[in-house]
Amino acid sequence: MIDTSKRLTLRSLAIVTYRENVAYMHRDWPFYRAEGFQTLTKLRVSGRHKQILAVLNVVDDEGIVDVEDIALSEEAFAQMGLSEGAMVSIGHAEPRSSMEAKNTGVHRCSPVKPCTSPTVFDARVLS
Repeated sequence: MIDTSKRLTLRSLAIVTYRENVAYMHRDWPFYRAEGFQTLTKLRVSGRHKQILAVLNVVDDEGIVDVEDIALSEEAFAQMGLSEGAMVSIGHAEPRSSMEAKNTGVHRCSPVKPCTSPTVFDARVLS
């Protein structure tokens, strides 16, 4: 069941963010602080048949984004495939699973077990 209290009206904002999905929300939206949203956090924006992840930017000017709206950068808006005025819901992005992280090249390695692919070094193995 979708929580309709966390629904916003979708708007397109003519900002090119070069492959980065960016969502713009007004600071005075009632759930902004209550839900723990902060600038640069990852949001899940869900429409009828599609959802995207976007980085949140917060604005104070209702001329840019109204309190009950969420605006998306050009790329993000195109990915949603909805028209302006459609209702969308938002939520916190879920953390990536460890298996997904492993498949993207984050591996554990140590001086004893050399790394053979792009890695993030795990300093805990040194202690």
